[in-house]
Amino acid sequence: MGSNFASLNIMSGDSWNWKESFNGYSSADYTCKVILKYKTNQPVILIADPDNSDFTFNIPPTTTNIPAGLYLYQIKTVRKEDSFTSTIEEGTIQIQANLESNQDPREYWAQVVDYLRDCYKKLCENTTSEATYNGRTFKYRDRLDLINELEGAEIKAGLSKPIPRITETY
Repeated sequence: MGSNFASLNIMSGDSWNWKESFNGYSSADYTCKVILKYKTNQPVILIADPDNSDFTFNIPPTTTNIPAGLYLYQIKTVRKEDSFTSTIEEGTIQIQANLESNQDPREYWAQVVDYLRDCYKKLCENTTSEATYNGRTFKYRDRLDLINELEGAEIKAGLSKPIPRITETY
């Protein structure tokens, strides 16, 4: 029963408009919703409007202004008579980054790595006397601490692996 939603090319922060029709599920008897899930973020629930016997989705940018990425989705119907819920379809869909928005599509730790590298560069070039990150202020004399922060962020971003510690046992 392939949905129209699965074939959409959707962009974060744009209006999303499409129509669904499912055999045996009339909008007179059922409501329809799409549930989007991205990593550990709260689910985004898109509610359809009844349109004759079909379901029409008109989702405004205030709802679609979500991080770009690969989302899990489920399309569910709920029978109005007794609230019986059916899962019509589930799968994954890619939500594209809107390049006109200020939203940064990079992962959090990749952003941290870039910021810390920039701080280190500015300190070494003497273009700034101090750099603040996460409540800590680093000065030129603290650059080794900054390097430790940067190495930790690179590991969390998956850009490098931790250096194994070798211990001697007697």
